[in-house]
Amino acid sequence: MVALDEALGQAVVQPSRCLRHASAEIRSRYLSGLLGSHQGLILNGVAVDQELADAISSSELLSGQSAQVPILLQGAEVDARLDFNGYSFQHSLALSGAVVRQPTTFRDCTFKGSLTAQFTFSIQDHRIS
Repeated sequence: MVALDEALGQAVVQPSRCLRHASAEIRSRYLSGLLGSHQGLILNGVAVDQELADAISSSELLSGQSAQVPILLQGAEVDARLDFNGYSFQHSLALSGAVVRQPTTFRDCTFKGSLTAQFTFSIQDHRIS
């Protein structure tokens, strides 16, 4: 039986942890190590919160409004506000099966690799005041 608070995201660091549940030091080392490695940022099945999104946004992977590696968010649950304004995605961006719970925008972006988002759901609390 899996507890509800257990991580179901794809493990990318040792000891077998998804990026959200890695320590800040290990997370930073992982993100820095991706540049020039021919590997993607793997967040498949990860529950992405604002803290993780901010760590990725401030990393070298997204420096100069350019995504330097493939970004894989397949089946992820994104509960963070993401705003990509004028970004150039050099590699693929995979969102298929993701659940997006916060506003996510892509304005004036260039996709040089593939963009996949089949069966991606946006679930937001729409309040009128």
